[in-house]
Amino acid sequence: MLLCTNSMEDYARQLLLSELNKQGPVSVPALADTLGYHPSMVDRHCDSLQSEGYVRHATSSVYEITPDGQTYLQELTTKGSEASQKESNGSIER
Repeated sequence: MLLCTNSMEDYARQLLLSELNKQGPVSVPALADTLGYHPSMVDRHCDSLQSEGYVRHATSSVYEITPDGQTYLQELTTKGSEASQKESNGSIER
């Protein structure tokens, strides 16, 4: 069984927020199709992101990113870029 690590969780959240940021309000089935995730997984992530104030319901099964979500997305993107740079630097030093 594959366990979801924090970085995997951050990656999934980043993908979701990125799609919402690009497309505007999007339905759970459309997000699931675009990202290749099961709709229940997308719904679970969106519920979690909504409880943290990063997304909100536009309608019953349609979510949109909030201004706080856009800020959080930028933080995740920066964090991912820094991790990639550290990993690249480590492989260069070997």
